[in-house]
Amino acid sequence: MSVILKCLALSFMTGIACKIFFETLIPRRKMRYGWMENTFLLTFALGFMIISMTPVPPYMLRPVRVVIVIFIVVQIYFKIRPLHNLILSILVCSLMWLMEMLVLWAIFALPVRYRTLVYLEEEIAYSLLFGLMFLFSVCYKGKKNMLSGTNWIRYGYVPIVVMVMIMVLSSIPWNEQEPDGKAGFLLFAMFGIMVMFIF
Repeated sequence: MSVILKCLALSFMTGIACKIFFETLIPRRKMRYGWMENTFLLTFALGFMIISMTPVPPYMLRPVRVVIVIFIVVQIYFKIRPLHNLILSILVCSLMWLMEMLVLWAIFALPVRYRTLVYLEEEIAYSLLFGLMFLFSVCYKGKKNMLSGTNWIRYGYVPIVVMVMIMVLSSIPWNEQEPDGKAGFLLFAMFGIMVMFIF
């Protein structure tokens, strides 16, 4: 029961973070029935809940499920072109993956007595993601015309490259007991933050 409640809470937290991000950039689509517009968060949470409760696919396919859920929900509820949607969906998925890896590596970079924080890794990661999206919303609120042009599409490869590199780096075995393990966290953090700022 506790696992289900945890998945439900994290699904809603992730859904809220995605809602904040996309509502900051993209106008909402007018639905035929007004009540359907209020199901956006519920649909997002349901999609993430299904991901968390279904069997885990091969490692390389895990982010694909997240991108598909985000893409479908956003395409239904927002006025956005499919290509723009795909790029932003991959970007959000990359941010999720990056937060999880950064938190995990940061925990193992701490002294041994703090290693029990690994059981709270998802809660910490998605809380940071929520805070990041909220900060983004505050900084760019009311600037929905940022995506009206097509110039930013030329940089659409950045989220894809970030996702691939994050998966490669996170699949490399490392020993947290050695200095190289702690150095790996620093390199990983610098890489992720750098490419996101570039985008």
